Amino acid sequence: MSSSHENISQWLVDSALFIDEKQINKLHEAIVKPEFELVSISSTESDSSSTTKESKWKFGASIGASYLDVAKAKLGIDYWKTKREQNSNSNSSVENQIVINSAERKLEELSALYQFGEDSGYQLLTNKFDIENGQAPEWYSEFSKKVPTPKPLCFFELSPKTCLIPTAAEFEDGTVATLFNDLRDALTTDNGRPNDRYPEPKSGQSDEELLQSRKEYWESYTKYYSATKAMLCIEAAAKEHGKIKWIDFRLPIASTGETLHLHIVPNEEYYTGTFAYNFVKRFYKHGGKIVGMLKAEPDLNVLAIYEN
Repeated sequence: MSSSHENISQWLVDSALFIDEKQINKLHEAIVKPEFELVSISSTESDSSSTTKESKWKFGASIGASYLDVAKAKLGIDYWKTKREQNSNSNSSVENQIVINSAERKLEELSALYQFGEDSGYQLLTNKFDIENGQAPEWYSEFSKKVPTPKPLCFFELSPKTCLIPTAAEFEDGTVATLFNDLRDALTTDNGRPNDRYPEPKSGQSDEELLQSRKEYWESYTKYYSATKAMLCIEAAAKEHGKIKWIDFRLPIASTGETLHLHIVPNEEYYTGTFAYNFVKRFYKHGGKIVGMLKAEPDLNVLAIYEN
């Protein structure tokens, strides 16, 4: 199911749960190709004013403005004296403004380029995935082995009951943990368990047969899925091995078994709960939105995650 391009700008008017600053900076440099970087803006404001004050006294009378004027009056001097005072004030201020050059602003620029540059080869994919009723989008099979250059920029909306299956992650201590094995054990009950082995290519097996066996493999996880147990698997691994360098998920996107591989690189800069509770658990309850660059299989390098 597709959603309108007109709505994607509203997605970015939000605080991202996760945003990959390094990857966005590299994409911005490669795709937008700015010729220079604006560091700061200076503005000068000046204000000058001049006032003239004029006073008159008639000496020889009883009116005076100072002790000296009174003394002259007593001497019988009879003339007009005019005193002019001119004050000139000049104020100037210089205002330096630092340019906001954040990952959020650069993602807005990238999305605008893709949104209005489709005639120049930029592909913007917007879809809403529903694993209970939805079908895989047309581009799913088209981009299974190769994607165009530049790679498509994707805005995907995930419905409630989204099953985010953690598959693997690398942690602070260098350990690469196969989370899908831990999750399979956690999902095992008296009623059954997910399939044991991920299907690898076999001699004489067609591409269609391999694809179907892999659909069935991930469907077995969806069948027994528990967002709470998936959350606990991530938390347990992080407690043992430290902060997350990168983490991958399998995302079922249609009722017919198709999945999307998600690659997320927090680079040890986000709390475990960002992906364990807020991403896995809350997205199952409420759904959410992800932005990323599509690559072959198809896979998605996730640039940003937004909660509903």
